[in-house]
Amino acid sequence: MLRLGQPQAAVQAYDQSRRIAPDRTLDPRRPANAPNNWPWRMLWYQFGPYEAYFKTGRYPEVIALASDVLGRIEDHEESYYWRGLARQAQGNLEAAWADFQAALRYRPSYREAAMALQALRARGSR
Repeated sequence: MLRLGQPQAAVQAYDQSRRIAPDRTLDPRRPANAPNNWPWRMLWYQFGPYEAYFKTGRYPEVIALASDVLGRIEDHEESYYWRGLARQAQGNLEAAWADFQAALRYRPSYREAAMALQALRARGSR
C-alpha cells in the first residue's frame, strides 16, 4: 500500500496484523514483553511500519516501535533514523539530533540520516 501511495491503508493493514496472536511454537525465544504481535525481530529488517506510521502522523507509534527495537539491540541505525524523524516532527529537535548522530555512528554511510542531520544544522538547531 505504501508503494501505491496509500499510507493510511498500509497503517490499517499493519494495525490489523498487530492484532493477530503470534504462534509461540514458531518462535519459542520470543520475548514475553514484545509490544505487539509481529515477529519480534520484524522491525530489524522491515521498515514499512515506520514509514506508514510516520506518513500518517502517528509519531508516538514510530517512537514507541523504534524505542522497543533499540531497547533490544543498540546498534540498529534504521530505528534511530525513524525515531529521529518522528521526534523532529514533534518538535523535539535535540532528541532528533541525537538519534541522527547515533544512526551515523553505527552506519557512517547512511545518506538519509546524514541529510536529516544536515537539515537540522541548516535550521540552526545546534
